[in-house]
Amino acid sequence: MSGAYVHGYDERESVRLQDQASSVLDLLHADTRYPAGSSVLEAGCGTGAQTVTLARNNPDARFTSVDLSKVSLEEAKKRVAAAGLGNVQFRQEDIFALPFAPASFDHVFVCFLLEHLARPLDALRALQKMLKPGGTITVFEGDHGSTYFHPDNALAHRAVRCLVELQAQAGGNANIGRQLYPLLRAAEARRQLHAQDLRRDDRRRARAGAPRRNDERRGLRCRDPRAASRGRGRRDVLLHLLQRFCHNVINLAGRGNPDALLLHDVLQRAAQVQ
Repeated sequence: MSGAYVHGYDERESVRLQDQASSVLDLLHADTRYPAGSSVLEAGCGTGAQTVTLARNNPDARFTSVDLSKVSLEEAKKRVAAAGLGNVQFRQEDIFALPFAPASFDHVFVCFLLEHLARPLDALRALQKMLKPGGTITVFEGDHGSTYFHPDNALAHRAVRCLVELQAQAGGNANIGRQLYPLLRAAEARRQLHAQDLRRDDRRRARAGAPRRNDERRGLRCRDPRAASRGRGRRDVLLHLLQRFCHNVINLAGRGNPDALLLHDVLQRAAQVQ
C-alpha cells in the first residue's frame, strides 16, 4: 500500500472522521441497502465511521470490514459494540493481499479509501475478484480540487491545496473522485467489457450464416473498407476509419490505461450507430 495515512491516527482525527461521516450520511447511505443474507466486504473501514451506518441500515446482511491499521480497527470495534450491532466481523488485512477466495462476497463497499492509495486501479481489481457473479461494488471518493467557497477565501484555498499536495507526497490522490468512472471501467476484465457486444455481433453473424471477423472476436465491429466501392457510400468508409482508431485505443486500454478505456468505450458506441 502507499505511505503513511495523511490525516494521522490520533483522537482528533477519529472525531473528524465521525463528523465527516455524519455530515454526508444521507448522501452516502440513502439507498445503500443490501438484501437479507448478503455477504458484504467493506474495504478500508478505518475507525468504523461508515461501518456503523452500513450495519444498522442492513441488519440482515453480514459485513466483513477490513483495514490495515490495528489502531483504527480497535476504534471501529468499540463503535460497533456501542451501537449494539452484531453483524460485523473485523479483520486486519491488506486489500492487495486479501486471504479470501475469489467470489467470496455478494457486494463490496468502498468509501474514502482509494484517495490514499498509490495503486487505486490495482486495488479495484483486487476487490472485484472478491465479487460473486452478479455482485456489486459501491465506491465513494472525494475530490478536493472541486472545492468552492462563498465568499471566496484565499486562505481556505491554500489549506485545500496543502492537503492535496501532502496526499500526493504520501502516494495518494485527493482529486481521485473525478477519475472514478474510468478507473472502475478499467478494473473490469476485458471479456466482461465486451461480452455483450461480442454476443450481439455473433448472433447477427450467425443469423446471416457468415463467419466472424477477427475484429469482431475482439469485441469490435469493423466494416469492410471496400464498402464505398460497393455503393454503401462515404459514411461506411468514415466508420471504418473510426474503428481502426478504436483498435489503436484498445491496445492502450488492454494495458489498463483508464483514459484510453473510457475513450474506447465512447468510440465503440459511436461506431455502432446504424
